Amino acid sequence: MTIIAQLNESIQEDRSNQKELFETFIEDHDFPLVEPGRVTFFYWSMELVDTVFIQHSIHGLETRQELQRLAGTNAFWLSIPLPDESRLEYQYILRKGDKDILTLDPYNPQKALQHGGEKSVCALLGYKAPVWTQPNDDHRPGSIEHIEFFSEIFAETRTLSIYLPNEHQEHKRYPLLLCLDGDDYCDYGDMKTVLDNLMGANEMLPTIVAFIGATDRTREFAANPLYAQFLTTEVLKHIEGRFNIHKSPEKRAIMGVGLSAVMALYTTWRHPGTFERALMQSGRFIFTDVGDHGLGPDWDALVGFVNSIREAPMLPKTIYLSCGVFDSMIYYNRTMAHIWQREPIQFRYVESKDGHNWISWRDRLREGLTWIFPGHLRMIYD
Repeated sequence: MTIIAQLNESIQEDRSNQKELFETFIEDHDFPLVEPGRVTFFYWSMELVDTVFIQHSIHGLETRQELQRLAGTNAFWLSIPLPDESRLEYQYILRKGDKDILTLDPYNPQKALQHGGEKSVCALLGYKAPVWTQPNDDHRPGSIEHIEFFSEIFAETRTLSIYLPNEHQEHKRYPLLLCLDGDDYCDYGDMKTVLDNLMGANEMLPTIVAFIGATDRTREFAANPLYAQFLTTEVLKHIEGRFNIHKSPEKRAIMGVGLSAVMALYTTWRHPGTFERALMQSGRFIFTDVGDHGLGPDWDALVGFVNSIREAPMLPKTIYLSCGVFDSMIYYNRTMAHIWQREPIQFRYVESKDGHNWISWRDRLREGLTWIFPGHLRMIYD
């Protein structure tokens, strides 16, 4: 008998004692209810609601699913089979009359900050947040400097944030990693902590990391030649003018996530010999085999680029690519990985049991960063 079935049996035996039974049930369990290969979501409140939905982003399932009501109560539940070691983020939608209210799971203290606010987090059996994502007093932190400059290309002021490793010395030359969506990597992906830990443990070469974003992500990151020119001229000029970085493209890398992952690859294609290493996560590699992509004219350049690089790959020498199996981009990333695995480059592709979110991308950073700039104690890959 399942936990929910036991609870329902107790409720039906003593309908007058519902409140105390639910309060005891909530006090005695962690939520959601996690079992091998399965998770059960549960909601109860003294405040009446008509319906409860769970909203998640597990590709392959309905992203909005209705919970079942326990008969004669204001309690709701839904059981979903998922593989062990999975991780997902979710919210509840409470329907009251004609109003839908988006809320966190009131009984789950685990949360993740994403664009648009917090989400509740469910970790299935076997998942643990990697230790290298947490601050470590044994590793001395690097520093962040900010550079503001006027872009002639975009006719506005832009900002660069520069990570300097703790060991930074002005006379020493360093590799460069240019990180697109850089502020988000720092705010949501614990990027500075990860860099401190990997460089402090000698798993990643001491590297200068430049974080840069976009004013309009779709316009600038969707295979925009002006943004590629901006990166390879104006941005590099300001970095080279302030810091001692390697001139060789094999000591220069570019990275991004989603749309900015495509922009990272596009930049290496548009300006060959600038960056010979690329780290991409959940790339929005949308392509067409026949017909129109149906996304509108803003996406024509991106789809055209991905179509061309599928047919005639022109790639940097080292690539790391990752994607979650619950991510809606999984098909496109698997397709690109299948093509790139046949190319004469140093290539690694990794999938995780997670979706399209910042913790999923954060958890793959150790593999990716040590692949593109391995340190003296580099990770050992199968």
